Amino acid sequence: MIAANHTNTDGVAGACKNCGLVSGRIIQDTCLSSGIVFPYINQVAPWVGLTLLAETGTQVVNMSFGGQGNGTFDYPKNVCADPLFQNDPECLTIAYASSQGVLMVAASGK
Repeated sequence: MIAANHTNTDGVAGACKNCGLVSGRIIQDTCLSSGIVFPYINQVAPWVGLTLLAETGTQVVNMSFGGQGNGTFDYPKNVCADPLFQNDPECLTIAYASSQGVLMVAASGK
């Protein structure tokens, strides 16, 4: 839907004619001792990745990390607007990416 070439056999043109896409994985599958495979997210990886993307001219980043109580992010609404959290690394990274013109989008969830 974003970068489909209009000359494809499906006849679908993407919304962004001259866009490139990159995919970065920040979640890995971890096998617990019980044999259950559980998604594990490195709590630093998204923010390092977002900083690198902002520094390389990325325009849009999908920030849909999850948040189902399974080790992914589950922040309260507007946490970075709260003065108590404005100096947290996550909030500083988001502010930096925003200052570089990065549009951050995410699924609404529930």
